[in-house]
Amino acid sequence: MGRKKSHIVNLVNINAIDDLTKFLTETIHDLEYVQPDIMIFKENSYFNNKTKTAGFPDLTVKIWSDGNKLAYRKELHNLYMTSPVNEVLCLNQEDTIIERWYKQKRLPNLDFRELIRTQDDIEFDLRDLAE
Repeated sequence: MGRKKSHIVNLVNINAIDDLTKFLTETIHDLEYVQPDIMIFKENSYFNNKTKTAGFPDLTVKIWSDGNKLAYRKELHNLYMTSPVNEVLCLNQEDTIIERWYKQKRLPNLDFRELIRTQDDIEFDLRDLAE
């Protein structure tokens, strides 16, 4: 994630970087970052930096706790929606409903008492957690 002086926050588009070596060895350390609970990249050859990863994830899973204020949730949601390929699954700790977004479009909720299948056919079986 990057933050410019205007405080506009976006995920980093690694395809738009001219000097990738400089970006991975220098620039990436100056960026702010977020740590979703799960991020899945189908293809990302930029994992050689051990502390931060740049690029658009294909799947982001965020588990909200009661302490996550609405403004924080909105900020992260808006950040995740800057990715043109990201599917976002949001769960509340005290609920079984999964809010789902794909390519900036709201999709029907899922329930983790059932087998979860993403738009790109990634499967999660969380049914044991619902008991």
